[in-house]
Amino acid sequence: MFGKTSMNRASLEHGDGLRQVVADCVELGNLQLQLLSVDGMEAGQRLAKALVVGTVAVVGGLTTLLLAAMGAGWILHEQAELTVGVSFLIVAGVALLLSLLAAFVGVLLLRRATGSLQESVSELQANVKWIKEVLRDPDAARTRMRAPPLAKEPWDRQPSSVG
Repeated sequence: MFGKTSMNRASLEHGDGLRQVVADCVELGNLQLQLLSVDGMEAGQRLAKALVVGTVAVVGGLTTLLLAAMGAGWILHEQAELTVGVSFLIVAGVALLLSLLAAFVGVLLLRRATGSLQESVSELQANVKWIKEVLRDPDAARTRMRAPPLAKEPWDRQPSSVG
């Protein structure tokens, strides 16, 4: 009978530990979803900005090429005494450089928008690794502390000790 009681007690303790692991996993999943939600909204805003700038670059570039070739080309032809063809090519080249600059800025904004989810992905990878450790050895994994994430914003930084 004594052996049976100790087995029941061990079974209860194991059940409580497993219950705690499941509760921790559920809480971790909830926190991960919240982080993905915030990062997703931020990525969407950055993506919208990048698409707007890219669209403006394309439309502006095409419009500028047409208007520059017609308006400024004639002015250059009259003022510099160049042929009409050379005048149009000079103006179109300048307009093309401006369009390429705007397109470059759009690509940079697009890369920044897609890179904003990197923190969520790395956090998810760390959480999955932690869950695997907990499932392998609940006691050892619960006592192990993860390193805090690197501060990215000024309000995330720890105050330095002066003195």
